[in-house]
Amino acid sequence: MKTIILSLILLAAVSVSAQTNVIYPIGSVGSPGVKNPCPGTYAGYVDYQKTAAQGWGWKPNTNAPAYTIRDTNRTDTKIVYLGKFSDNGCGQTTVSVPKPAPSQAYRFTVYFTVVPTNATTYPLTLTGFNP
Repeated sequence: MKTIILSLILLAAVSVSAQTNVIYPIGSVGSPGVKNPCPGTYAGYVDYQKTAAQGWGWKPNTNAPAYTIRDTNRTDTKIVYLGKFSDNGCGQTTVSVPKPAPSQAYRFTVYFTVVPTNATTYPLTLTGFNP
């Protein structure tokens, strides 16, 4: 019984500490190309980046157990993140950033198989980050 109570407390702490923000990439869709192994062939892409000059890159919310970025509009995109200190990853619509290192700049790039028409205001959902 004590183990079950501890598990319930831990789950409550996790659900309370997660922070979600929506960000909007700035700029236009880039030209098509291929990157291996991820994202592969793509029709275009859009970047979101924030640097130290804009108030710091990505400062992780230390209370959140997971850091993720999610594409809220489409299911046929791949998201790549790249940090200053070589932490990077790629996934299908959602990527996780395990314990991101402090960085002066983080960049999230969404690669499209079909270029969207609203690229200048393309929303992405961040969970666990405090931009």
